[in-house]
Amino acid sequence: MAKTLSSESVARGETDNSLAPGDYTPNFEWMKEHIGDVLVQGIAETLLLRPEDPIEYLGQWLAQHARNLELEKKLLNERTVIQAEVDEKKRVIEEKKRHALVKLEREQRRKHAHQRAQDEVKAKAEAEQRAKELDLIRAERTENKPPPLFGIPETIVEVPSTSNV
Repeated sequence: MAKTLSSESVARGETDNSLAPGDYTPNFEWMKEHIGDVLVQGIAETLLLRPEDPIEYLGQWLAQHARNLELEKKLLNERTVIQAEVDEKKRVIEEKKRHALVKLEREQRRKHAHQRAQDEVKAKAEAEQRAKELDLIRAERTENKPPPLFGIPETIVEVPSTSNV
């Protein structure tokens, strides 16, 4: 079974000679998962450019790559915060619109109710005015009529004419 090296033993330069090709340790899997692609990219760029000091170049490339990743994380976090702020502002605006619409609807209902009440008062006043006018007309008619003869109410009877002209 392969042994896993500690960070102190690696720092002292110790190696694990017991690892045969194809042996996988948890550390190797971790390195492969987290460092493999980045290291391959850095080495590929180093091979393309062939700098005077390839180790120094690769170290700087890895450091710059790490800074770029941190910057990307920071920008992503900032975008997330900004998007949350934008979403909140949109929500507040929509809420204000909804409140304004509710207020407008209430105001319109109040105006319509007030208008109906005014129309009812006006219609009632007009009906009362017509009733008074009819009462006046009836009063005038009764004042201008002669009293009925012999207690018989007057009725208009048409008498047929006998003339043959």
